[in-house]
Amino acid sequence: MRFSDSESRPLFWRLVLIAFIVGGVYAIYVRAASGLGSATMLDDQFTWGFVVGLNVLCGLSIAVGGFTSAAAVRLLKIEIFQPIYRAAVITAFLGYLLALPAMLFDLGATSRAWAILLGGWSTRHVLSGALWCLGLYAAVLLAEFLPVIFPHVTRRVSSKWVRLVPSPLLLAAATLSMVHLYSLVRVILSAPGRRSPLWQTEYLPVLFFLSGIWAFLALLVFISWHTGRVLGKRFAPELQQEIGKVMAMLLTVYLIVRFADLADRGVLLALLQDNLAAVLLGVELSLILAPTVLLFRSATRKDAEAMYACSALAIAGFIANQLNVTITSVEAELGIRYVPRWTEVLFSYSLIAVGVVLIFLAVKHLQVFECATSEG
Repeated sequence: MRFSDSESRPLFWRLVLIAFIVGGVYAIYVRAASGLGSATMLDDQFTWGFVVGLNVLCGLSIAVGGFTSAAAVRLLKIEIFQPIYRAAVITAFLGYLLALPAMLFDLGATSRAWAILLGGWSTRHVLSGALWCLGLYAAVLLAEFLPVIFPHVTRRVSSKWVRLVPSPLLLAAATLSMVHLYSLVRVILSAPGRRSPLWQTEYLPVLFFLSGIWAFLALLVFISWHTGRVLGKRFAPELQQEIGKVMAMLLTVYLIVRFADLADRGVLLALLQDNLAAVLLGVELSLILAPTVLLFRSATRKDAEAMYACSALAIAGFIANQLNVTITSVEAELGIRYVPRWTEVLFSYSLIAVGVVLIFLAVKHLQVFECATSEG
């Protein structure tokens, strides 16, 4: 797969992506041939593991953040952020698209996926909401990019009609994704006594929603940096500065809610304890706090490299939170240890590799970064 015609682009990263994808295919084979016990370290105590934390929860939260942002930009006509609209839609779609295989890998029911979909929405099966959301997102994506892919067809249709179609679909997609994420988080909260109070809170749906939005914005900056270097396509500096302002505000709100919740439940001082859970929570909060402070500085937002560093820190903090909710909180509460099997890690990273390939192909061949700067 060629991402760029530039001879200076190292072959190393392409080989890494291919290696992860091949490894993921083998992990799927092991899962299908030998069952869940041979492919993962999951059991009755650890029902959700590395794949759910890194791919499912992160993917769904990013999708919620992406479609919420896209709906706000389109429906509220926020002109300054119009250039991120298409990038938001396609990134959110990929978040769900890559979360679904992770659900099938960890939760099974591959053969019943279509039956679940045709059976209608159900809160009893996590795949039901995922499949319906994915179908709706695909419709939004098709409606948005149809004029780009088939301009000769859409020229025969009123441009007003073409612009009107995505709006109700987008509103439905954003609403449905929030409902689905909420129902998934409620599953986490439905098992009291299985997770550490450092992460087990009734405010978890709110925290997931807020983190999904700022993590999505951080991911946009992160993607823009890399596509700019490889393909010469990235967001304009002025737009990234505005994204930085919004990220700073959302991160601040998130931290206020997080610390207020910890204090209200009387577990804030647990950060000072000498145990692994407290250390990992401290790392998680530090990764989120650092970009929050830095992004309030105008000099940081005007510096492309500083913006990239802040986005990377925010994404790392976001991932740390999802893994802590899924793994660390259970380990701390039940006093057990979970180490993912190599097939879990390979499969999880292979989904990320597929996402990298798809986003680069989208940016290269579609008008994803509207009104973006073009380099080279």
